[in-house]
Amino acid sequence: MWNFYKNQHGNFKLRMMVVVYIIFLLFLELGLRRSVPYKNSLPDIIQASDVSGMEYELKPNTTSIFEGCGFRLKPTQVVINSYGIRNDEFNLRKQANKFRILAVGDSVVFGWGVEKKESFVYLLEQMLNNRSSLHRFEVLNFGVPGYNLTQEVELVGAKGIILEPDLIIFYITDNDLREAIDYNNINPIHRYLPTIIKSTAIYNFLYTRLIRIVELFARDKSHSEGVFSQAKEKLLSLPQSIRDRIIFFAENEGILSGMIRENGFFITVAEINLYKNDLVFKNDWHPNQDGHRAITCELYDTVMHFFEENKLENAYNFY
Repeated sequence: MWNFYKNQHGNFKLRMMVVVYIIFLLFLELGLRRSVPYKNSLPDIIQASDVSGMEYELKPNTTSIFEGCGFRLKPTQVVINSYGIRNDEFNLRKQANKFRILAVGDSVVFGWGVEKKESFVYLLEQMLNNRSSLHRFEVLNFGVPGYNLTQEVELVGAKGIILEPDLIIFYITDNDLREAIDYNNINPIHRYLPTIIKSTAIYNFLYTRLIRIVELFARDKSHSEGVFSQAKEKLLSLPQSIRDRIIFFAENEGILSGMIRENGFFITVAEINLYKNDLVFKNDWHPNQDGHRAITCELYDTVMHFFEENKLENAYNFY
């Protein structure tokens, strides 16, 4: 009888511990849902890349609702087209009357936290066509979240040159000097977990903290020169006809912009400071909608400067 009582008492304590634990998790989930994304959709829009040095790439023919990573942003729709970029479908063979621009970079170019039509890639295309009577401009979004400069150059070599671009704009930040991170394999079990777990705030809180730890080590300044040397080597391996069409646009004056200038590449630096003018999301360094509009205006001036240098402004009938 005594043993029976002890077993029943032990089972009751175990059940109570389980109930308390479940209640704790529910309150933790509700608390975290006020600040972190319900779902980190980044792993759902990327895949392993066959290109050496790129590590991963955007997954073609993918649609996802994006809420940020680490800090919750307004849900935005992300559509990756059949070519593997965040863009409408387009003809791979450039039409004779088109002026094709590639906007290359990381999550800023990708349009992190904004709809496609709010991104500076889309807005720049609209501004160029609205101010030219010929309406021939096409700006393609070659932004991939998390890429460094070397990966961006690899992307141009693997998927950009074949598109016969007339101009390639690298949008750069000092973040582009960090060591490459394979976001596709930071958490190898992610792709095998059921959606109900991946959709919880608790899981996404832990997952994003893991990403932040990996990014912290990747930002070690000792990697900067090595990353730039790799990128420079890749840039110089591109055909001269392509290199002549490359311009760098830096959002601020920093280590990377200095390295680019010292090595003879054409670069302009943004005049407006996104971080001092409420042009980025709160608790997230990515440009908000106003930030993208501001970048659009500065990039338009940069493109116009390129046209003047190459005596092309009259050929496209700008107002």
